[in-house]
Amino acid sequence: MAAAGPCAGPGPGRARLTGDPIAREGPTVAGSEPVTSPDQHKPGYRKAGQIGAVLTALAMLAMICGNHEGRVEDIFLIVGAALLLLIVIGDVVLRRNGLRS
Repeated sequence: MAAAGPCAGPGPGRARLTGDPIAREGPTVAGSEPVTSPDQHKPGYRKAGQIGAVLTALAMLAMICGNHEGRVEDIFLIVGAALLLLIVIGDVVLRRNGLRS
């Protein structure tokens, strides 16, 4: 009986790999369609995110009337609120023009 090494061939209970002509060609894929995951097809909560960002910006601006002495906190709050509002405005403009899906 021959030694059972890695080059000895398929043993009992092992499947033999055969040359499949279809497998050599590669899988069939769409050439021009983007590859997406199933999660990307679900509708998102865009409107809720925009409302949440605007409410957060308003809350940040309301924090200016606090019990702090320096103006550094005010600058950070104003810049943060302005950044949130710019993101929301940019998202609305891009979606209206069809530049973002």
